[in-house]
Amino acid sequence: AMKAAFSVSDAPFETPFPRMTYADAMRRYGIDKPDVRFGMELQDLTDEFRETDFAPFKSVVDSGGEIKCIVGKQCSVYSRKILDGLQDFAKRYGAGGLAWIKLEEAETKSSLMKPLGADTIDRLADKSGAEKGDAVFIVAGRKSIVAASLGALRKEIAKREGLIPEGVFKPLWVTEFPMFEYNEDTGNYDPMHHPFTSLMDEDIPMFKRAIEDGETELLGKIRAKAYDIVVNGYEIGSGSIRVHQSAIQNLIFKAQG
Repeated sequence: AMKAAFSVSDAPFETPFPRMTYADAMRRYGIDKPDVRFGMELQDLTDEFRETDFAPFKSVVDSGGEIKCIVGKQCSVYSRKILDGLQDFAKRYGAGGLAWIKLEEAETKSSLMKPLGADTIDRLADKSGAEKGDAVFIVAGRKSIVAASLGALRKEIAKREGLIPEGVFKPLWVTEFPMFEYNEDTGNYDPMHHPFTSLMDEDIPMFKRAIEDGETELLGKIRAKAYDIVVNGYEIGSGSIRVHQSAIQNLIFKAQG
């Protein structure tokens, strides 16, 4: 059906669609409807700061947060005004700030140079895979905030730099959405979509442990038989398999109190 709909365009539209799990989409792109027409994937720097004395990053790591980055190719020419604008952009998505490293031809500059030192900055740049002429953009905080801010910043920079090809359609299935998501305000696990979605069969034993043995932290690991069709960063269709086992449905209600 999708191939027929897109046949009105001369652009190639390949089937079958590639598949990507929700976990991979969030890890690599920071969003559950990724635009895969260009790269600039999120990279995890958290382990680089396990032993840091830099208080802002130390508190993030100690509290279970993340420190991630994206690399903007040939973005070392960005002025301070542009960098400040990007920082304001990231803050709209909850980020406390946006740190940066610019690998200019003559020298490396960074907003973190003073607290971290040149050796650490060079190590971070190397870890990110950045090359001369590139810029590294770093966000630290809660996982949801890091994902949202860097995911949005990735698209913003791609637009600025003309990295998104015209007339190209990249469809994919995003699969294995979480059944529950942690509500940071209430401390509860709420259904991500609704309480009538089937669980992945292999996760049912873990779900029973979470409910019957009180291991509620396991709820965040339960996956649902839910899926989206995504094209160029837009969700254009979604579905799920409904619960058809009364015992499982009862447990899902029990999880909701």
